[in-house]
Amino acid sequence: VWDTEKNGDSLTLKGSGSDGYLILSTEGVRKEGAHEYGDHGIKVTRSYRNMDGSVFNPETQNLGDEVVVVLSLTNTSGKSLHELALVDRIPAGWEIQNPNLNSNSINASSYTNHDLWNSEYLSIQDNQIEIFGDLPHGSTMDIVYVSRATTSGTFTIPPVSVEAMYDDTIWSRHKGLEVTISGKWEGKQL
Repeated sequence: VWDTEKNGDSLTLKGSGSDGYLILSTEGVRKEGAHEYGDHGIKVTRSYRNMDGSVFNPETQNLGDEVVVVLSLTNTSGKSLHELALVDRIPAGWEIQNPNLNSNSINASSYTNHDLWNSEYLSIQDNQIEIFGDLPHGSTMDIVYVSRATTSGTFTIPPVSVEAMYDDTIWSRHKGLEVTISGKWEGKQL
């Protein structure tokens, strides 16, 4: 049975005396699907800075420019939070700079007023950074990383989200924005 809603199909199972099993699989994206935004027991905020510390303007970025991404996590739950999963997706025109491969890494503490989050695990992928760890009661911790503009065009920065992996009442999600990258690679130094 395929695309039952569109075709108006239905499926009925009848049995006679033996146990029966049904495996149901569904795929796709809902037409009316929408992200729910807000803060529930934890708050995540995302801000951007130029490498010199000035405020980043998403409409004036050029190819090869680097942007510092600062993520702040605040525990508002009244208790220590464990097994948090933070996911920050980047736009298609950016590439995350892996701090383990760059000998000229930035001084992350110069971009924040809070302690840096001592996470348990970090995964850097092509389209996102995933960070896992615990957050003490009442604390605010920051994560700082650098992305580079690698493709010209206008791109959407997806939402940033954090959630407690084993408590679905603890979560935070906030909208992204659009970024425009201008220029050509001619004369760019990497």
